Amino acid sequence: MRCPICGFANEQKVRFCGGCGYSLIGRCPACKAENSLTRRFCGACGSDIRAAEGKLEELADERRRERDSEVIEDELQYLKEQWAAGYVVFMCPHCNTKNRFPKERRFRAARCGRCREPIRSDFDS
Repeated sequence: MRCPICGFANEQKVRFCGGCGYSLIGRCPACKAENSLTRRFCGACGSDIRAAEGKLEELADERRRERDSEVIEDELQYLKEQWAAGYVVFMCPHCNTKNRFPKERRFRAARCGRCREPIRSDFDS
């Protein structure tokens, strides 16, 4: 069996590539049985391994999008709360730290509270 990563020719019954150490055994998403990476159908339950892997990847992508939208909603809520409390929040481009400033403050000399680098904003005049 050829390794899909490095192309090394391995014996048929080995579990890991002799050239790079990559696992040559995968699990069936339907029944969790071990199968060779070269198989399309599971040897234990007969399910289409590649089709099931595609469906699992679609589900994982959907969950990632849901999680990302929740994070964005939480961040937006935080910014709204800070604005209502009289603050503006800037993200430092150098260290990615959130910095909170009073709305009335002149931002010309604003510096990050963590790395002390200057923070430029659209409010600079």
